[in-house]
Formats: sequence, C-alpha cells, structure tokens
Amino acid sequence: MNKTEIRRAVRESLSVFLKDSGAAGHSSSVICGKILESDLFRQAETVLAYISLPDEADISTVIKKALSDGKRTGVPKINAGDGTMDFYALDPERILSAQVSSGFFGISEPDGASPLIPGDFTQKTLVLVPGRAFSPDGFRVGRGKGFYDIYFSGCKNQNVTLAGVCFSLQLFDSVPHEEHDVRMDVIFSG
Repeated sequence: MNKTEIRRAVRESLSVFLKDSGAAGHSSSVICGKILESDLFRQAETVLAYISLPDEADISTVIKKALSDGKRTGVPKINAGDGTMDFYALDPERILSAQVSSGFFGISEPDGASPLIPGDFTQKTLVLVPGRAFSPDGFRVGRGKGFYDIYFSGCKNQNVTLAGVCFSLQLFDSVPHEEHDVRMDVIFSG
C-alpha cells in the first residue's frame, strides 16, 4: 500500500473503532500508562507532546503529569505563514484547556501567551508524535503535510527520543517511507 491507501485504510478502521464508546478511551489510558511507566518519560526533563484530535490517542494525562512533575512541557503550533511548526511551553499554573485554542486545520494549539521552546534540545527530551500509521522499525505515515519531518529533519541529537503514539490498529508490518521521513526511536501503542 502507498501512503494514501494507508491513510484511507486507517481512517476506515478508526471510524469503526471510535464508534465503540469506550475503546478509544481505554486504549488511550493503556498508552498513557506505558508512557508514564517508561524510563524515557521518567528521565525526560522536557516533554513535547500534542493535543489530540478526535481520532488520535488522547495523551492529556501524560501532559498533565509532565507539568505536575515540573518537566518543561510543550505542544506544537503551526505557523500558517510558512507552514512550519514550533513547540511552545505550557504553563503548569494554568488549566491545560485554557492554554489552547483552535488553530491551523482546527487543531488545538497553544495561545499567544506561551513561550517558544528552542529547538536546541540541550535537555533530555521525549517527543510524543502522532501519526496515521507506524511500522515496528519506526517509520511513520503522518497526515501528509510533513510538519514533524521538517521540524526534526536536522535533529540527530542524542538528548532527543522520538516516540510514535497510536492505537494498535495503526500498526502495520511496514509503511512506505522516503529519504526525508524521520524515523521514530520507539512506538507507544495500545
């Protein structure tokens, strides 16, 4: 299957999966548990996450725990002008939902009060990356805009661990990939 066919197959599988009222919530809890129990999370000084769309694993529990543990925690924002992405810090003193609003493509993004997290990655950093499909060897099919691939294309820093996050039905034996596709170091699924 090519990337378009994989995206279509995942969209169809997710539409069935999400109709089961408790399936996504249960799977999201399992995924969050795996992340929170991992040494990668425990040792991270910075956690870069995402605010989930309705068809993605909800990792808000991980975000809240990272904030309460005093980890520098950020979520992405798309720069509509040039189509790039940056991560912005969340304030541990504010309620998460009060710090984000609908942005590019209707994705929840940090508000204007959030400071930019520089991409120098001098601290041990865990990046939780959503995707449409993942393979065991760490390749990912995203939604097709390349935001994460572009952001992390130059990132060969040993302080950074890229972790794919998905429901089990989004795991494929292999997915097509190109030279510019950034490979995940680990996959959290449930």
